[in-house]
Amino acid sequence: MISCGIHEIGGIGNGVGDGIWGGIQDAPEDMGGLHTVCYMTALDYQKDYDWRADQARENVKCSLVVFADGKPVLKVPVGASHEIGSDPDMHRMIDGHLYTDYSTDTHTVIKKDGVLLFRYPRPEAICGMEIIGEDIFTLGEFRSGDGFALRRNGEAIFERDAGGVIGEFINDNDCLCFAFYEPVKNTDGQICRYYAYGDGNVSQVAVRDDIKEVWDILVNKDRVRYVADLTGLTAPVIVDGTSMTGVALPVGASMVSCRLFSVAGDTGLEGICRLKTGSMINAVWIDGYMLETFDDTNWISASGTDGYGVFCAINPATKDGSGLIYHSGDAYEMPEGYAVMGKECLKMIDGILHVGLSSRKGCKPVLWKDGDVDTLNINGYIATIYP
Repeated sequence: MISCGIHEIGGIGNGVGDGIWGGIQDAPEDMGGLHTVCYMTALDYQKDYDWRADQARENVKCSLVVFADGKPVLKVPVGASHEIGSDPDMHRMIDGHLYTDYSTDTHTVIKKDGVLLFRYPRPEAICGMEIIGEDIFTLGEFRSGDGFALRRNGEAIFERDAGGVIGEFINDNDCLCFAFYEPVKNTDGQICRYYAYGDGNVSQVAVRDDIKEVWDILVNKDRVRYVADLTGLTAPVIVDGTSMTGVALPVGASMVSCRLFSVAGDTGLEGICRLKTGSMINAVWIDGYMLETFDDTNWISASGTDGYGVFCAINPATKDGSGLIYHSGDAYEMPEGYAVMGKECLKMIDGILHVGLSSRKGCKPVLWKDGDVDTLNINGYIATIYP
C-alpha cells in the first residue's frame, strides 16, 4: 500500500449529490500555448460505500466527476433517473467537455456536461463519437444485437440492419473512418464480408479467397489495413494495401485475439497468444516484429502510442499480483494492489505518461505520472484520461 511521497489532489468532499456542479474550465493562458490540460474522469461514491462490490448496477448514488489538471471542475449525477451511466465506455472528453451516452429500452440519450443534447428512438451501444464543426457524429451498434448506424446529431446518415462494427472509429482530418462486417450465406453456411467506410464511401476489404478469419481492421482516409489468418499459414498476416507482412509468433503458438493501431506510420499490433504448452502470453508487435512479451501473470488492459513509442498498462492476473506500466522498452511496477479500470486510463500528455490506477483493496485511486504518484481524494475509481 502506498504510504509516503504522495501528493493529494482533487478534494471535493463526498462528491455525491443530485445536481450538476461546476463547469469546464479553459486551459491556463499563461503557459504560452504549450500546456495541454490533463482531463480525468472518475466515479465517486458515498463515503462508506464499497464500490467494488456493485460498481455497474447504478442502484447506488454516485457522481461522475471531471478533473482538469487535478482540480475538480464538473460533477454530474449518475443513474437511470439521470440517464447517465457509470460504465467508462459510456462517456468521453472532447474539446474540454464531457459527452455521455445512455440507452433505455427504447431510446439513446446524448448529453453534454450533463445537459441533454438530443435523443433518438433506437437503443444503441455507442462505439465512438466525433465532433466536426457544430455537428456531433456517433457510431452505435443496435442493442438488439444486429446492425449499426452512423448518425449526425441523432439522425442516421449511414446504417445497416445486420452485422456490426469492427475496429476503431477514427476522425482522420475531418474524414470519418471505420470498418464493419455483414453476414452472408454461401454453400458452406454463413460467412462475413468486410467493408471500409471513409468520408461517405464504402469499399469491400479482406476479399482474398484464402482468408480464414479477420481479427481487426484499421481504416484511415487513404489507407486500409487488416490482420487475418490465411489458409496454409500458421501465423496471422498484416495486409496493408498490396503488401503483406507475417506476424512473428513463438514456435507452435497461435493467436487468440489482437488489435491494430498506428505508430508513426508503422503498424502496431497488440494481442494474446496461446503457446504450445497451453499457457498464454501478451505481446506487442511493430510491422509484424514482436517488440515485447508479457507472461500470463499480467494482462494488457490498455495501450497506446505517442507517435514513436508504445505504452501499455498491464494489469495483474491475480488479486495479489503486481501490475506493470510499459513505455518504449522500460517497465515500471504499478503500486501494489492497483490496476486500470478501462482502456482510456492512460495517455501521453506533454511528454509525460499519465496512468489512472484504481485500488482493488478499496483505497483511494491514484494518478501515476512517469513514476510520481498523486492520490485522488474520492471513494471510487478513475474511468478515463484525456488530453
